[in-house]
Amino acid sequence: MIRACKYLLAIAAGFAALPAISQQKGPDTGTFSICGIVSGYQPGKAVYLALYSSERNFRAGKFTKAIILLKDTLGADSFHYCFTGVGKGEYMIAAFQDMNNDEKLNMGMFGRPVEPYRMFRPYKGLYRPTFEKCKFTIDSIFAGADIRFGLK
Repeated sequence: MIRACKYLLAIAAGFAALPAISQQKGPDTGTFSICGIVSGYQPGKAVYLALYSSERNFRAGKFTKAIILLKDTLGADSFHYCFTGVGKGEYMIAAFQDMNNDEKLNMGMFGRPVEPYRMFRPYKGLYRPTFEKCKFTIDSIFAGADIRFGLK
């Protein structure tokens, strides 16, 4: 339980850094894109997506790339996104919706998120998601990395 709490806090720390890091531009060294549709979110609230390249980075909240879908740019039903310049390898995508507009994934009692969050590869279980269970392989352009939030 303590490990799960530390893990979820690491995810929250990674998402908290999204606004600053997502504005930085670096060299585009990759050759592929990962694209999908985000849907099922509550209109009027921002959605944050992060691409991770390893279990170690996922646990530490160190993402490879990030996208912020601002509340003003989100469509009413769905929104198309793309991570571009992605190199060949294994990745996972984590997303959350910022319900209170504080630009971070808020955690409740026992380190559980109190805001909606999803992985691209659906994860079921009582314990934390792992990179191993949620990863997918990129060796060409990848379309269909859809993320569906469930409205409450």
